[in-house]
Amino acid sequence: MTMNYKIGDTVLVRARAVPDDEIVTPYYTFKRTYHRYGCTPFVAKVVGYSYRQLGTTRRTEDGPEFKSTGTILVLLVRRGICNKAIPVFETDVERTPDAEIPWKWTNPCPLTEADRQWLREDSKNYPRDHKGRFTKERKAIL
Repeated sequence: MTMNYKIGDTVLVRARAVPDDEIVTPYYTFKRTYHRYGCTPFVAKVVGYSYRQLGTTRRTEDGPEFKSTGTILVLLVRRGICNKAIPVFETDVERTPDAEIPWKWTNPCPLTEADRQWLREDSKNYPRDHKGRFTKERKAIL
């Protein structure tokens, strides 16, 4: 695999690289591989490359023992400047025109206004102390 992207390039990501630990022998041997995990395409910035180890882990009396069978090169991208880097395969990204990424990317709120109203009403069923903090006892709902 060649390094076709530079730090700071804006890319469109179509899938992530996710580690997969396959159990070879229960409680004894595990095999580490990476596979593609499809996701909703998103825009991100390249922050670097990383080699990830492939191999097997065995539990011994002295502790876990890892034997490497190879490495794989993954591209590290970020959805937001302060977010954690996400490993992706180079084949799952493509260049896009420069776009601004947010300072910190967060998931959009999945709650509807009706859900929010229900939560506001439900919080009234929980008693509070003199400082307004919730206490452990709950009022009976009639």
